[in-house]
Order: sequence, then C-alpha cells, then structure tokens
Amino acid sequence: MKVILTGSIGFIGQEVLHQCLKNPSISAIIALSRRDLPKSITRSPKMKVVILEDFTSYTDSVLRTKRSWSLSPGAASFPDLDTARKVSMDYSLAAANAFAASLAPHVGNRRKFRFVYLSCMICESDQRKKLWFMQEGRRTRVIPFPSYEALTTSSSESLLMGLIHQGEVENVLIDLAVQHRDSFDSFVVKPGYVLSKETRIMQLVIDLSRFVRVDELAAVLMNTALNGSEVQITEYNEEGTRGRAVLNGSE
Repeated sequence: MKVILTGSIGFIGQEVLHQCLKNPSISAIIALSRRDLPKSITRSPKMKVVILEDFTSYTDSVLRTKRSWSLSPGAASFPDLDTARKVSMDYSLAAANAFAASLAPHVGNRRKFRFVYLSCMICESDQRKKLWFMQEGRRTRVIPFPSYEALTTSSSESLLMGLIHQGEVENVLIDLAVQHRDSFDSFVVKPGYVLSKETRIMQLVIDLSRFVRVDELAAVLMNTALNGSEVQITEYNEEGTRGRAVLNGSE
C-alpha cells in the first residue's frame, strides 16, 4: 500500500511518518513537500519526496501515486487569515478533488482511495449553528491557536494545539465521498490538545478526554488510511482509546 503524506516535518506529521516507515503493510510513502527533506528521513527505501511548488495544482507525476492519502497539518502559524485559509482549505480541497477524480477510479480490485483529513475538536461543520467565540475561524477560516504551556509537572512537557480547521472543509470532503462512493472514501479526525509522546496523562488534573498523545493520534491517522474506519468522523474523545489499541496491536 502507498501513502501520500503532507506536513511530514511537523509535530504530528513526523510521528505519522515514523509509524508509516515502521509499518510492514506500507510499501511506499510519497511525501509532498516544498523542499527536500532531511537525509535521516529520505534514506529509507520506502521514501520518495515529491517537490510541489503549488499545492493547488497536481501534475501527472504526483497523480501516478495511488491507494491512500493521509493529510497532516502544515505550519502552526500563518502571517494572516487569508494565508491560513489558502493553506488549510484551498490546499486540502485541491488535493481531495484531484485524487477523487484522477486516482480513485484506477485503484481497482474493489478497493477505495482513502483521504484522511486532520481537523480540530472545536471546528464546527454545521454552518448554520450560532457560535459564541471564534465564529469565522471555526466556520470559514483557519486561524492560529496558541500553544498551552506548563500544564504538566515538567516544564519540558507541553500541550500543543495545531490549527483550527474550518468545518466547511469537512462538509466538502463528506460530499465528495458521496459523489465518488464507489472509489473514494474520506475520513475526518478531530483531536483536541495534542501532547508529546513523553507526557504522562496522569500528570494532568483537567478533563483528560480532550487530550491525546501524538503517537496515539498518529496511530489513528495511519490505521484509518490503512483500514478505513467504522465512523467517518473520529471525535477527540475517541482517539486516545483507539490510538492505544492500534499501538498495542489490538486493532
């Protein structure tokens, strides 16, 4: 099986890549990047880096890859909201539409192309719902969200939160799977606060359901790309349990 990955040098993307490299079911990993990746990553025979200058345009060389797509986040901050929207909305939907139209029909053997989208806990897919805070960001844009520091007993352990992705992207991806139901599946994973692997959950004295370790989240993303999921949207309070099951080999 092949996996196409973006954001492979980011906090979550690095862990997704690490687990994909170790997984024997994955034969090839195509990392889409604006620049070359470190040799420590690319030395694996599984790895291929495709330099993509424009993430809204997919050439034939990119579209020759097939079977599964795992979309990870990019940078954690942007200079303005328009840039954030372009990166996290326009890029995501350009990839999904290109793959659904050009790759999914050729997967064959009654298999489907799987597109896994990393969203966010507070992202609102119901565009008509009245929101009391960050209304525009949660509906139509993606905005930087601050990291939360010093919430554990160790100063070296911090809670990281990436970008708040718009609910509109989730809706389009779900509709796209309906339009291409015979060849394309889309899945959305919505984490809350993402912790480093070294963080011990028992150190926290707040609502644990909102927190997931990065290795558990990466396991959910990779497993969804490999095997799909019984639910199209995996909510934040389900990810820790499912991630631990994948890491322990029980899922």
